[in-house]
Amino acid sequence: MKKIIVVAGLIAFSQAASAHTGLLPTGGFSHGFQHPFLGLDHFLVMLGLGLWASSQSRLLARQALGVFLLFMTIGALFGLTGFGFAYVETGILVSLLLVGVALSFPIVPAITAIKLRQTLVPKLQLGNPVSEAPASRSGKLELPAPNSQAGAWELALTKSLNLIAARGNEAGFYGKVIILTSVAAFASMHGLAHGGEMPVDASAYAYIAGIVSATAVLYGSGLALGLAARHVNATGLLRVYGTLTGLVGAWLLFA
Repeated sequence: MKKIIVVAGLIAFSQAASAHTGLLPTGGFSHGFQHPFLGLDHFLVMLGLGLWASSQSRLLARQALGVFLLFMTIGALFGLTGFGFAYVETGILVSLLLVGVALSFPIVPAITAIKLRQTLVPKLQLGNPVSEAPASRSGKLELPAPNSQAGAWELALTKSLNLIAARGNEAGFYGKVIILTSVAAFASMHGLAHGGEMPVDASAYAYIAGIVSATAVLYGSGLALGLAARHVNATGLLRVYGTLTGLVGAWLLFA
């Protein structure tokens, strides 16, 4: 397995380290579709983003894909018009580093009140058996009556769970905004790089369509591989991929 990874890496470096230097063909849908697979930076980022999404909620996974494709397309269109950014290549390499960090050091999702209710509330015994508190439509646990059998302990526990849920939802919202904003920024960098190397002719838009299609394929492949790895308890491979991606980004950035 290690030999396969090393050989694949050498093959990728042989042509893809210069993915945005104009050496690859840039005409039509087929060339656009090939580009993300031949460009090491785009390949690693999109496959890694899919692997990362496999540990997130379905909603966030779909949002990340949609944001990346949208802003990459916008960036490509700006690049096609001649718009440039001096640090576009640096932004792309930083995206490699961040994807590597996200996979190498996964953040454990925050425990919500619903999860705590499912695991703790039915099992805890505080003096008397704790009855399972019903949830309201808002997602909060209904506070038990002060004179109920559960008593003051269940009242305090329920209030604590509601507080944890409120803090978790607030942190989750801002965390999602930061994640999607970062995805949009780096997608724009990838799009600018692609758009800046395209000739202004009728095949340019077909080329963009090819890049967007291949990007979606890479993301979906990463998502499927990540789910498969988690199914067979091989999540360590995701960390290996993240570490290699981060090292490649650092090597290209500081070389």
